[in-house]
Amino acid sequence: MQKTQKTQKTMQPTMKKLYEWCQSLATHAKAKWALAGISFIESSFFPVPPDVILAPMVLADKSRAWFYAFICTLASVLGAILGYIIGRYLFELIGTPILEAYSAQAAFEKFTGFYADWGFWIVIISAISFVPFKVATIASGVVAMEPIGFLAACIIGRAIRFYGVTAALMVNIRLWLFQPLRRGIMITLASLGVLAAVFAFEYLMGLAPCPLCLNQRIAFYLAVPLGLLAALTASKKPSLSTISFMILTFIFLVNSAYGGYHAGIEWGYWPGPASCAGNPILWLFQPLRRGIMITLASLGVLAAVFAFEYLMGLAPCPLCLNQRIAFYLAVPLGLLAALTASKKPSLSTISFMILTFIFLVNSAYGGYHAGIEWGYWPGPASCAGNPMEVTNIEELILSLENGAPPSCSEAPWRLFGLSLAGYNMLASLGLALLAGFPILFRRQETS
Repeated sequence: MQKTQKTQKTMQPTMKKLYEWCQSLATHAKAKWALAGISFIESSFFPVPPDVILAPMVLADKSRAWFYAFICTLASVLGAILGYIIGRYLFELIGTPILEAYSAQAAFEKFTGFYADWGFWIVIISAISFVPFKVATIASGVVAMEPIGFLAACIIGRAIRFYGVTAALMVNIRLWLFQPLRRGIMITLASLGVLAAVFAFEYLMGLAPCPLCLNQRIAFYLAVPLGLLAALTASKKPSLSTISFMILTFIFLVNSAYGGYHAGIEWGYWPGPASCAGNPILWLFQPLRRGIMITLASLGVLAAVFAFEYLMGLAPCPLCLNQRIAFYLAVPLGLLAALTASKKPSLSTISFMILTFIFLVNSAYGGYHAGIEWGYWPGPASCAGNPMEVTNIEELILSLENGAPPSCSEAPWRLFGLSLAGYNMLASLGLALLAGFPILFRRQETS
């Protein structure tokens, strides 16, 4: 213990000189090469982080700030590979003296102890934080971490670290994040990223989700439209934007607690629900959840079309108004199917059958409307979009007050080639499958 304290005291003047020397390199004619060199060796044995050079270089020339961040990230990742090689093949010769020089043996032992469960994330956290990154790189080699996973963790962590430092020096992060438009877009994109990641784990890596995992996705499904709503209403409807952010805050707090509850089950701190014991795919077949999901999805569709109408000024045509009826009916029917699932299962099944029929009809109706917009067939006379025929002063006043109804053959909004009618067709078909497919599945099981 006394030997360690003496070593630390003797190293303090040396460390101070190293910091001052590194800072002086920021103004050197070959500063870019110095930045790359320090970033490279810091990942395996050098004690001074490259931020000491990166920060003054970014402040001195902001036009090349992102280039400097790229140099720092690339060189640091290459240096991490060297640290991995030291730990994997040269630990006794080189690695042990390095750890002893920085009194990092305890940190190294902790790392190897947690590595079995958290290796990938420990490397990322070490790459982002100011924990000596060299300890993580050398230890990863010692425990023979999978090279591709190690490289991916280094790239992610170091990019977040150095691009984050650069961004903090370039802009006022606090004021930038406080702008509702950016926050809403960031929440939407982050939610889409999370969903893309979990779908990749499920369909590309074959990791089937358990019921609790599926429940945790609901927050991100809701966050995508809510984030867009918060962003799009930030300037014209600030109160609605604020309400959207408050709802998002509540949703993510609940989901965070739910994630902690799930993690506790995985660690064995408390037992999981009975639904976790069976096949995760059967989660959707539970009537209570299906009814609630259909109700929430219908409310979400109605909220979206009202936002298009009253916030974006897209007046609905007669066919659009007709397609809303299915979702008006689905809200109480979904609740009825959910609430009667345990005590009145026959009534719940009838409700789901009615919902299946309604959504199948509405999907066909949406396809019919989309065909009119694409010009495949003519629409009804009520969708012509022509003003009413005026024969007297009263009809003239009425026509001025009501205006001409929008034409059903012209789509006022498209995304990826589909109009709102096209998306209604897909949404209704999906809800029809959600309502009806489990019924057919159960009948096949009993037959």
